[in-house]
Amino acid sequence: MKHFFRHIHREIWHTHLFDYTFILLAAGMFVYATRYFMGYRQMQFYAVLAFTSLYILWGVYHHIVTRSFRLRVLLEYMLIGFMVLFFSLTLIFP
Repeated sequence: MKHFFRHIHREIWHTHLFDYTFILLAAGMFVYATRYFMGYRQMQFYAVLAFTSLYILWGVYHHIVTRSFRLRVLLEYMLIGFMVLFFSLTLIFP
């Protein structure tokens, strides 16, 4: 378990700090945008769509940089992104 936390610490703080900071800021902006556009369903839809697209592109970029990009990784990011899109849209458009 100690090795796991050491690896996570090195991965985030020393190697890919910019990548993880970028996606966390994007997620924060997404949450802010959905709250800001409360009542404007079309704008919320665009915010969800933009964040989902950004998340998939970020995942592809991150794995290309780390040289661990595979088709399976792309499919995983697409599946998670589309699940977020689906569940967000079911909350926006009940």
